[in-house]
Amino acid sequence: MEALKLLTQLPATISEANHFSDIIINNVDEGDINPLDLIIQLKAIEKSIIKIKEATMDQAVDETNKHGRSVVYKSALCQIGEVGTKYIYSNCGDYKLPELINSELNAKKERVARELFLKSIKPENEIFDDEGTRLFAPIKTSKTIVKISLK
Repeated sequence: MEALKLLTQLPATISEANHFSDIIINNVDEGDINPLDLIIQLKAIEKSIIKIKEATMDQAVDETNKHGRSVVYKSALCQIGEVGTKYIYSNCGDYKLPELINSELNAKKERVARELFLKSIKPENEIFDDEGTRLFAPIKTSKTIVKISLK
């Protein structure tokens, strides 16, 4: 497989991506594509995309900078931006922030404990809080999927 040839055949605009997606979905619905084969390939493509983006982002930033911080290139608006900004507060000398963080952690522990308690309530049990309000188990929702682990 020639990677460059394959890459040039992939969608490059929103309309192409939507059209491509519709074709794949239709082929699955028609029985022309096995859905298990498809989700395995999609998982592999996801892994490839992550790796490629991480390896080439600095070069893409350099290329965009040649045109300024923002450029319309082919079918896309490319803009230089900062993401994942983090602040390190350990050097601030503030005594109040660690106290607030500790209070937040304690509140989270209490919340998690309360959630575990509420999840443990059985429908046949009548449980009341300190104020006499009857407590019920939370409503549980989920979605059934196929998890893929590539080998």
